[in-house]
Amino acid sequence: MEKNDYVDVAFVIPVLREGVLYLKRNDNDDIEPGKWCVPSGHVEKGENYDAAAIRELEEETGLKAHASMLEYIGTFNHSLDGTDYRVWLYMIENRSLRIGDVKIFPEEHSDKKCVSIEALGLDAYARLEDNAKFTAIDNRIIKNYLDEVKTRLETKRRVETHKNASPTKA
Repeated sequence: MEKNDYVDVAFVIPVLREGVLYLKRNDNDDIEPGKWCVPSGHVEKGENYDAAAIRELEEETGLKAHASMLEYIGTFNHSLDGTDYRVWLYMIENRSLRIGDVKIFPEEHSDKKCVSIEALGLDAYARLEDNAKFTAIDNRIIKNYLDEVKTRLETKRRVETHKNASPTKA
């Protein structure tokens, strides 16, 4: 690979009613087997990053989403086992979905779980014994981007609360 030649990958942080959805990679996976990750995968040639994120979410969980539901969080570079990745990070929130709505495709994953945003927060992360069980990129997302996700979710809650509040009488 040339110096600035990256493999583009899209990662999606799905926020369901119970929290952030994680999938457990199969024990025979080529990359970080047996570790927990959010839905992710390579951006195909000619595909835009948003479309890749939506496609990967559906391929890995069976969950369908529209581009309007997708929120771009950021992009960062990550090297793993001699490969340089450019990670396109998104979140999607659908509190009407539960973990039971998520399908597991055994050729890729062996389990699923939801973790509350609070349990993944920076303070809790320092005490979380399971952090070695997440993939390297997912650990980086938890450490560097989860506060942004949490802030966006809290802002949405405040806006929804404000919209639903009844006006007070003067």
